[in-house]
Amino acid sequence: VHTPYDLNRIINKGDGEVVLGYRRNGEDKTTSFKPVVKDIYTITSPDMKKRDVIPGNEEFESLIASGSVKIDGKLISSYSEFRKEIEKASGRDVQLDVENRHIAGRATVERRPMMGAELAFAGNFDMAFVQYGAAESFARSFTEAWDFLVMNIKGFGMLFRGKLDLQENLSGPIRMVMIAGDVLYYRGVADFILLMAKISIILMFMNLLPIPAVDGSHILFYLIEAVRGKPINDALMARIMTFGIVFLIVLGVLVIINDISMIPAVQNLFR
Repeated sequence: VHTPYDLNRIINKGDGEVVLGYRRNGEDKTTSFKPVVKDIYTITSPDMKKRDVIPGNEEFESLIASGSVKIDGKLISSYSEFRKEIEKASGRDVQLDVENRHIAGRATVERRPMMGAELAFAGNFDMAFVQYGAAESFARSFTEAWDFLVMNIKGFGMLFRGKLDLQENLSGPIRMVMIAGDVLYYRGVADFILLMAKISIILMFMNLLPIPAVDGSHILFYLIEAVRGKPINDALMARIMTFGIVFLIVLGVLVIINDISMIPAVQNLFR
């Protein structure tokens, strides 16, 4: 494992317990855990860069209990109060004090489910760039694309089983443009190109679903015709395609409405 992406890729492939090996103070250690889905509250500001606060984080809750956390000068006495104040502060300038460290900036808050696990780094750490040869780079381009596709298929199934929130995880053109703009601005051209590749993989997967009017439905119809030995009735095909087109139009409208509702400025209008 060379990057956090590699770690998440391995975690999201497993359905059971994951054994993690690491080195601390020159000593090799192992620990095990089972990936879960849980809600994360993310605070972002120019000074903080990014900080994830996970419900149940004992260290952060102990800071709150000791009176070390303030929002706009207000002392926070419980995690539920912290969550409430941060959600109210979304989209406006706030002053966050943690252990007498003053952090000012415009805070945005995202409540999202997390599948798998996330590493937390304490203190400063150095970034290391790993370069691969042509052969290994070519091979990894296939394995990483495949693993990303499998991860999205699993996520798609979790949406239908209700393990992931549909509103939070359904993105349309507006949110895609916002995400792409943020990635290009904050992380650079290389990550932007990688994001475009991932979006292309997702669109390929969606296009292969057996939804009328997309390629996946044509593949299904060809298989049915091969089994039956004769073509499907033209009138029936026309009705199926009409239903598919109407379904896609309605879905597109709902997705755009959902995108608009997730914009912080729009959310603040209804608070």
